[in-house]
Amino acid sequence: MQNNRTTVTIGIPVHNEAKNIKYLIKSIMRQKGISFKIQKIIVACDGCTDNTVEKVNSLHSKHIPITILEDDKRLGKMDRLNQIYALNTSEILITLDADLVLLGNNAIQNVLMAFADPNVVIAVFHQEPIPSDSFFGNVFRASDLFWIETRKYLNYGDHIQNLQGSATAMRKIVADHVHYPSWLNTDAEYLYVKAKKLGKFKYAYDAKAAYRAPDTFND
Repeated sequence: MQNNRTTVTIGIPVHNEAKNIKYLIKSIMRQKGISFKIQKIIVACDGCTDNTVEKVNSLHSKHIPITILEDDKRLGKMDRLNQIYALNTSEILITLDADLVLLGNNAIQNVLMAFADPNVVIAVFHQEPIPSDSFFGNVFRASDLFWIETRKYLNYGDHIQNLQGSATAMRKIVADHVHYPSWLNTDAEYLYVKAKKLGKFKYAYDAKAAYRAPDTFND
């Protein structure tokens, strides 16, 4: 059974996320499941000027190697995703924005269940904002929740707006075939269209991740 486990790589494009990066990586390390093996975590720093790298370096795992890509250049998320895709050798690549955390211990196990259908090539986590301590933060959160409820069940979850680009799992064939053009500023719709040419899309409702909605208009 051990030899039949699905291999997984986690890719995290990041710019100045020192406040959250440790929480995200620790939530990855807490994941359980006998059907998969996380081969490595790739943190692609995009011109970080805070102590994101130091935070990542302070984490140690006997079982999951962490690779940091750092060149002091500000290239943008699309170029960093291209780097991560090119380095992937696992059967499944999961990319996560650095301001997220995975909820519970089975989020990865649950998203991988989508690939039990051999025609599914891409699946997304269900994401929700956490409660805020500020009035405006909760207003923004309520707006996000309304949008999530509006779209998440549309066409049984298979809808372009359900690929947010921030918590995505894909088969290697997708990572091998997708390369983002330099002028693109988001991977979401582009990735959905490209992946749908290769197979099916799945919304993994039980694979949960959380993020913090903006607390102020400046955020």
